[in-house]
Amino acid sequence: MNRLVLIVAVTLSTALYAQPAPTTAPTTAPATAPATAPAAGPATQPAAATTVDLRTSFVVNLHFYVRTRMEEEGSRRDLVGVPEAVEAARKLEAAMGGRAQWGLVEPTLARCESTADAVTALARLPETYRLRSGAEVRLRHEAVELAWAYTRLEGEFRKSVWPMHEAVLAQARAHLGAEFLPVQGACFAQVLAHLGIRDPALKIPVYLVAEIPLPGGFTYRQRGTGGVCFIGAAGAEGSLLDEMVLHEATHVLDFVSADQDTALNALRARLSAAGLGAPASEYENVPHLLMFVESGEAIRRCLAPRHEHYAEVVGYYELFSDHTRAIRPAWTDHLDGKISRDAALDRMVGMLRPGQPPGP
Repeated sequence: MNRLVLIVAVTLSTALYAQPAPTTAPTTAPATAPATAPAAGPATQPAAATTVDLRTSFVVNLHFYVRTRMEEEGSRRDLVGVPEAVEAARKLEAAMGGRAQWGLVEPTLARCESTADAVTALARLPETYRLRSGAEVRLRHEAVELAWAYTRLEGEFRKSVWPMHEAVLAQARAHLGAEFLPVQGACFAQVLAHLGIRDPALKIPVYLVAEIPLPGGFTYRQRGTGGVCFIGAAGAEGSLLDEMVLHEATHVLDFVSADQDTALNALRARLSAAGLGAPASEYENVPHLLMFVESGEAIRRCLAPRHEHYAEVVGYYELFSDHTRAIRPAWTDHLDGKISRDAALDRMVGMLRPGQPPGP
């Protein structure tokens, strides 16, 4: 993956998680559990009550198809209705204040069973919305215009593209049903225990999408479920897809534990004390990197002993090589029971900002 593209993707990815939607639906797969690797470090935890709820949605796939076309250079716009839908998406993105604000719309689209539903649902959004930054952005009018564009594109998309998308989604669901779902309780138990998060017993909706823009996964806050995830099914295979699901779900666990003494919150406190609080890029990137290390290790220890971390495969660790040298070895030593959580966090921040006293 081009390094510049990845830089942009990572920066946008971290911004997407923070902005809640302005307002407050699908199939599952069975299978046999694969052989699991013994967990390293502390004794194996009981299976977590938190699970993912794998979903597919025609409307969501149509939407992300248009967003992908919108972001392509020299985009092929051969389907009738695609140019109009792309233009409507561009206008909505500009009205909302940029790419990072799609979370104002996409959780609502996920609850729609048809493009006609989307018109009705988006018409209920507020005309304007005040972002956390204090900026007020336009929302309803442009969102409804996009939904109408989807109604005009639906027939051609359903005939020419949706059958191929269904095949991609079926393959991804079959893999996750055979490999990840049978051991997700163990994976979540490790993540919750290691990060110090109380099990919220959530059923986290995860929408699989055939085509999706970089960085390949988006997670937003959502009332009732803590959050909602959208993951590109064709962007990763095997245990990489398993890790993508676990990683995005970990963002939801972070959302719902903001008032707890978690490893992520303790890391943020230490970063702030070391002069690396918001708006420093480290304040977003370093906890995100820790999530990558934790989810990658959980997959390796619970499911696939030869698993390579997603961040390693796509170049995230290399891109943030200084941060990786600080975070990954320290957290792995903690997972292996060699050092305490606080010692690992102190070591990380000490390497990122030498000379700073440990602790918040």
